[in-house]
Amino acid sequence: MESIIRQAYNQQLKLRETVLDTNLNLDKIQQNKIKIADLMHKNVLLLAEKQLLQMKLDQYDGNFNDCNSQLKKELQHRVELLDLLKREKELLLKEESADEEQELLNLVEEVM
Repeated sequence: MESIIRQAYNQQLKLRETVLDTNLNLDKIQQNKIKIADLMHKNVLLLAEKQLLQMKLDQYDGNFNDCNSQLKKELQHRVELLDLLKREKELLLKEESADEEQELLNLVEEVM
């Protein structure tokens, strides 16, 4: 009889230990659920921040492309102006050369 009581007592101790272990495991599971929820919340915040940064980057890219396009137009305009100045200079040189040639011809005619 005494051994049966001891066995029952030992089983009761094991059951209490099992209940305590189970409660401890349930607490750990609950803590892990809270950690997972926090991580999911942080993930959502990071995704939103990523989208915001991507939108800003797209905006900066657009602004950069606009500025780059404007600079290209301005440079093209300056190149055209330089070409016009070059042509004008060539025409002036031709006119001067023609004037000098005419003067030489006039001098030659006078000498003859």
